[in-house]
Amino acid sequence: MLKKLKQLFIDEIKSDSILELDNNFYNEVREYIKNIEGLEKKRALYFYRNLRKVRIYKSLLFGCEENLTEEEKEILNMIFDLKLETKKEDSCIEPQHINIINDIEVVRVLKNFPSFIFNGYICSLNKEDIITLDKKVANILKKHNIIEEIRWKL
Repeated sequence: MLKKLKQLFIDEIKSDSILELDNNFYNEVREYIKNIEGLEKKRALYFYRNLRKVRIYKSLLFGCEENLTEEEKEILNMIFDLKLETKKEDSCIEPQHINIINDIEVVRVLKNFPSFIFNGYICSLNKEDIITLDKKVANILKKHNIIEEIRWKL
């Protein structure tokens, strides 16, 4: 059985299409694996798992379910169900705001200022630094003469 499994694996890799297997093939292989031990068991498990991976990969790649066993079709259905569930979850996510040129200011720091946290970022302001800041924060710091706006043209 190990030779047959190995040969099927090699043939499947060489073939451009999915080879035909009996619907109870994987059950026979599992029974065989239960009854063996040691290195032979490791090899059989390797060829068993990778044969199925190659066949499912080919099916996904070519979009074809021809010659798949019932077990492989069930696996594909589970994969497609997971994709549909994640798409549904993704569609519920609120879009996040992206800072654009109108939301930020380029400023020069006039005085050293202690570090603070804004939107999860630690901001450190050192005298003479030139940085970009969110307009809200920049307006507050301008009122206290900690920064000054740098005028620039696009």
